[in-house]
Amino acid sequence: MLIKFFEVENKKEICLLLQFLWNTGARVGETLKIKLTDLDLENNRIFVSNKIFKGKQEALLLIPEAVKIAEQAKEFAIQRGGNKLFSWKTTRYPNRIMERAENNLKSKKQGRGLHGFRRSFTDRLIDSGIEITDAKDILRHKDIKTTEEHYRRADEIKLLDKMTEKL
Repeated sequence: MLIKFFEVENKKEICLLLQFLWNTGARVGETLKIKLTDLDLENNRIFVSNKIFKGKQEALLLIPEAVKIAEQAKEFAIQRGGNKLFSWKTTRYPNRIMERAENNLKSKKQGRGLHGFRRSFTDRLIDSGIEITDAKDILRHKDIKTTEEHYRRADEIKLLDKMTEKL
């Protein structure tokens, strides 16, 4: 719904950012720091700054759809004469854009914001059957507890189905 809203408004860069976050589960702050030289799209990855070990880089793995979006964002960056994948320096402006859109659409949900795309990505990973330990590695969490505490949502119906099937 948000992406469609921005497409209608002809806001290409925010559309690309939202699609990128939706398909990568990347942190917003790290995404805004990605330089075009960090892209390794032939090998389905982008190098991002390590959140824990400052100055080191780690690979953000990309599904094919995310590679396509990164390629589009790269072309858009080249057209605007930039050396970064996205033009914003901080998360403040894209978060404001998002908040205004949510207000216009009357779809404001507490705690969503841009980081909500990371949570949704994680939910999609787990709902698709990816093990929580693999989700931890994909999200590049240092500790499995972070993945479990902040992203694992209990779905009572699915849990009940699993219990019924196993017992």
